[in-house]
Amino acid sequence: MSKLQRPLFTPVVRIPATHDQYHFSGIVGVTGEADHLGRWVTAEGITRQAELAFDVFTRRLGSLGLVLPDVRVVNLSIVDLENNYSPVNEVYGSRFEEALTEEQIMPARVAIGVESLAPMASHPLLVEIGAIASIQSDELRLRQGMLGDGC
Repeated sequence: MSKLQRPLFTPVVRIPATHDQYHFSGIVGVTGEADHLGRWVTAEGITRQAELAFDVFTRRLGSLGLVLPDVRVVNLSIVDLENNYSPVNEVYGSRFEEALTEEQIMPARVAIGVESLAPMASHPLLVEIGAIASIQSDELRLRQGMLGDGC
């Protein structure tokens, strides 16, 4: 497999404040490898692409010391919304239900039907995730081991 070039967007932007905010964009269900034409390798079918997209999203969150309960807003772009909304919704719901406690609420969400997504994969992309995660700065530093026990 060949190595892909740098993407034309930044998938996460940190905005410092009392609560650190992280804006995610362009999260799609790809494996991280490229085919012989330099396109992202992805699965066929909406359910598998949604699962892969949430796998990628969860890894990006984790790389920043965040988890799904820190997600405040999710924006879903879905090709063929009429047929693909239900399978995406099932994956979305199951991932958040597994991660949230009874006291925690689901993030705000928008699901938008689109004609197509960027033609950058081995199969047509069917779902893309954008999101905003937020966490109190001190809590994040504790998770990352940057504060002592006395703080």
